[in-house]
Amino acid sequence: MLDGLGVRRALHRRRLMRQGYDRTRIWRVRKSGGYVALLVLTFLGALLLLFLVVTAVITLPQEKSFQSPVRWVDQQCQGDDGFSCTVLQSLFMPFLTLALATVAYLFFRFSHVRRAYLRKARLDPHELVETAGGIFGRVVGRDQLCSVLMEDLRDRRFRRTHVVVGGIGTGKTALVVLLTQRLAERGAVPVPLRLRAAEQDLDFRELAFKRFCREVQGQIRSAAEAEKVWRRLCQQGRIVVLADGLEEALTAEGLTEERDTIIRLAIRRANEEGLPLIITSRPHDSLRGMEASLTELEPLSEEAALTYISSGGAGEDRQRLDWIVERAGIAEAPTYLEIAAELHEQGLLERALAGSADEEAVETRGGDRASLRFHLFETWLSALISGRFRPDLPLSAEDRRSTVHYLSALACVGLALDTSEVRFADVVDEQDPARSRFPEIVRELARRVGDSGIDLRLAAHWGARMELVELGGDRVRFQHSVIQAQLGARFLNAVIHPDVPAQPTEGRYFPAALQSPGRELLIAMVLHSRLPDGACVHEEPGATGPDGTRWCPVSAARDLLMEAACQAQTVRNTCPDNNDKQETRPLFGRTLHSKALELYAAALEIDSVDAQPEQHLIAMRLCTAWPDLRARDPHTLRTAKALLVSRFGEAMRSVAQRQTLRPAYLELFEIARLEPSYPVRLAIAQEIGAGGDLAFAALQPRLRGPQVVEGQRVEREPDWREKLWGGQQPELVGERETRQRRRGEGQVARLKRELKEREEQRRQERRREREDREAEERQWRDNTLCAWLIPLLVGSVTTHRHQDTPYAFLESWVRRVGIPEDSPDAHAGLDLNVEVALAQGFKYAANRRHRHPHARPEAREYLSEQAWDMLKRTRFWFTRLTLLHALTLWDLPDGATAGFPSRGHGSDPAQQVRQWLARPDGEPEHPFVTAAGKLCAWALETRQPERFLWIDESGVAAHVGSQTSRGEARKHNLWIPPSTGWSALHPSAQQLLADVLLLLNLAERGDWPTDRIRRLQHTARPDLPPCLTLDRTPLDPGRTAVRTASSQAGSNCRDDCAFELCPYPPRGLDGQRVELGEAFCRAQSTLLSRSRSPLSPKASWQRRTHLGELRRFWEAMGHRAQHNSRTR
Repeated sequence: MLDGLGVRRALHRRRLMRQGYDRTRIWRVRKSGGYVALLVLTFLGALLLLFLVVTAVITLPQEKSFQSPVRWVDQQCQGDDGFSCTVLQSLFMPFLTLALATVAYLFFRFSHVRRAYLRKARLDPHELVETAGGIFGRVVGRDQLCSVLMEDLRDRRFRRTHVVVGGIGTGKTALVVLLTQRLAERGAVPVPLRLRAAEQDLDFRELAFKRFCREVQGQIRSAAEAEKVWRRLCQQGRIVVLADGLEEALTAEGLTEERDTIIRLAIRRANEEGLPLIITSRPHDSLRGMEASLTELEPLSEEAALTYISSGGAGEDRQRLDWIVERAGIAEAPTYLEIAAELHEQGLLERALAGSADEEAVETRGGDRASLRFHLFETWLSALISGRFRPDLPLSAEDRRSTVHYLSALACVGLALDTSEVRFADVVDEQDPARSRFPEIVRELARRVGDSGIDLRLAAHWGARMELVELGGDRVRFQHSVIQAQLGARFLNAVIHPDVPAQPTEGRYFPAALQSPGRELLIAMVLHSRLPDGACVHEEPGATGPDGTRWCPVSAARDLLMEAACQAQTVRNTCPDNNDKQETRPLFGRTLHSKALELYAAALEIDSVDAQPEQHLIAMRLCTAWPDLRARDPHTLRTAKALLVSRFGEAMRSVAQRQTLRPAYLELFEIARLEPSYPVRLAIAQEIGAGGDLAFAALQPRLRGPQVVEGQRVEREPDWREKLWGGQQPELVGERETRQRRRGEGQVARLKRELKEREEQRRQERRREREDREAEERQWRDNTLCAWLIPLLVGSVTTHRHQDTPYAFLESWVRRVGIPEDSPDAHAGLDLNVEVALAQGFKYAANRRHRHPHARPEAREYLSEQAWDMLKRTRFWFTRLTLLHALTLWDLPDGATAGFPSRGHGSDPAQQVRQWLARPDGEPEHPFVTAAGKLCAWALETRQPERFLWIDESGVAAHVGSQTSRGEARKHNLWIPPSTGWSALHPSAQQLLADVLLLLNLAERGDWPTDRIRRLQHTARPDLPPCLTLDRTPLDPGRTAVRTASSQAGSNCRDDCAFELCPYPPRGLDGQRVELGEAFCRAQSTLLSRSRSPLSPKASWQRRTHLGELRRFWEAMGHRAQHNSRTR
């Protein structure tokens, strides 16, 4: 009996552990209505002609008495029917001959060319992708994203151009390589393009045709045959164009102003032609507004990075590899991933387990992310110089070192010019070396190479052989931005010195290079601060500045960046007397603010290793400027903010570890209060929550208890009525003068004055409303942040439980949950938004596994008890769902040896979940909580929480995710790492996540926090609105911001609906949790396909909704996402 039950449970676990979005169907061939019939007739005609030919050959040598179909036809055509036979023969034989020729072409020529091309794409995709370079190995962690992109391009109804956006070294080209291979395996014909070759015009179809013809040149007999094959593949819809490097296209002189327009027209033309097109690009403002689906290239999962590096040998130290991958952030930059893999293969990544360590091995004791990356590259470069890499090159170690010096000088010049292509003349003017563009770099280069027998051009040749650069005539091109930044950092000591001028000066590198810096230059400056030449401490004697004070390169680099950040925030007005320019200055200054944040992020990283850091000064400048930050593209600004928050957290941990300064946690908390973006605020809370005792000491006065936002607007001063009345009583003299002046006015002048007064009054009203709303919003954010932080700090502090610790603060918060409305203490109860935030804080803390540095056993037990107590108190569905996820994560057994018990604790996960959800009042459970309970039981049963749970609804829905399907699963510090996206979820979990976000977006709309709280109260009942269970027509997701007046909550509800939430928030407005992405919506429509879910494609709460209506709704949501992607 028990054995049979165990077998059934094992089979159930195996079925549940299958991936949720892991299958990509064979490429769909375009077929018209009569395509199949015509193809069948062609094959039948060819077979008939072959049959006649064979029969005729057999019949000819036989006697006339021999009967055959040909002989029968000859007999019928004798006599008077000869003319009729001739007519029929002349009519049918050409068609039969054409059919045979067509079949022969398809089977022998067309198929031969296509198979040869696809064979190369499957087996050697690196050779087909021109931009792949020489350091790429296998590609890992991008299977989910490839599946999503390919599935989206398969469907001609929704096909449109995809633009994959990624920063420096994030693996855009690696994605193109994997897409090339995966598409070929599914029957499509991928054509990778190098957009740097498009200098004057951009036509994706024409470029792809020329590229295809070059690749099949050895398989065809003429250009006409190549064109026939191309046309045939296009007719079938098999061609997929993969264009890499949009930022490098159209770089010819004179196209700067027209470049964006040409790109937009080219993408529009590709959409009109139905051409499957995927483009990769770095982020820039001009991408927004294009007729394309933008997809952010997410960092690789650390599991995928570890799988790529690890050789699987018995002697390797996987724990140390794991630490290097996580600490150095290798997953964020695939170039470092390849470098680490090559070092590991040579035995340079780990210290010897016994005996002395290799002198070239990576030094990993201590150090932050930038330091580890610097050591990784320097170790790899040392191995290249010593001949351990590329031993086939006939160069001595000294010549290799000189080559690297020349390439470093070229890279440094390229950083100043913000280009990956550097001309030799930009470094040394061969006609007149004394007129070099940057004499500082030339002097340093001469000092390093000395009397080497290698010159600049020869060094470029050998650098190309080393696969560090590409050689092109009078210039070189750095294939990988990370390598350019690393090499350029080696020469920054020549340009960062005490004599750097205050203003841009000809012949000087700084500060001119920071007027419009690229990200590579900022990376190089951070790396330079970790070099021996770039580091210093104030206690040691060093160089002196112009004013005689002691000088430090770290402080100098930080000050340069801070000055450049201030310049980027403010557009100087050259004509202070011009009032018009004074008015327009803030408007044009907005486009530079994302660059200012990048400069501040680099300054924080450099400042963290200074002996006298100025972190508080940088933080105060950020606090002052934060409310005024703007950008032409909000998404670019959010990305820059997220990067800054990450670097801020690293800098705070660094100064805390070095004990050089108390970290600026209070300033970062204030930035979070000023930040309108939900993901950025959450990222700040995560950084502060890991701060431990120092963070708690800085924020202790704020964490004692929430300040409840009353159910009304924030009141003005108590005497505002008196002030308002006094302001309406004019002075007698002033009133008399005003009357006299108005009597002399003409009618036109009076109308102008009244219009101006009304406009000024409306402006004042809008300003007052904006100030009141922002004050209430900041108070709401303050309460939400504190609720997130309290559970996180309980896990990270080292203090024991007593009155003035996070333990006592958390208990006071939990006691205020679920206070009845008729209780005398009802005014002290938590608002729903604060209650939800507290539950989310519990889930963030529960996501820490036992090995996490902030997951002490006593803190885990205490948090689990408090979460269960809160679950018993609350009745709100979203709070209960969130706490259920937290309890499930705490109940998961950790460790590879944990088995599946047949009895006792853990043997019946479903019963455990029912115990958590038991309600003494007997009130029915919310459908979403019931569905979540089933998924939690599956998570406990399979020990795979990432398949059935999520940490942040907005974050997981906005990311496809990165996972590896091979190798041993990494023991991450978190149960569900940040790299997990919606593609890893079970189909039932994807459907639950989608409808949970729909309901939250409906309820959390509105500019005023009190409006959001009121709408959340509308959902605080044990059932769902009809728009989610019966009829989704009232949601009407296609509305835009133009129809805001007719899109108020409750204006489009059904007559039997008491929730007052419909329609869905209009497209183009802020104020909702997250805008669901196009790929996510398409996946929802696919899940409802009966071919994917033949038994039950709909969730339990959707059973009464028509299947076709559900699919049309998600198709409309996908169409909505094509034009808008905004996050609160």
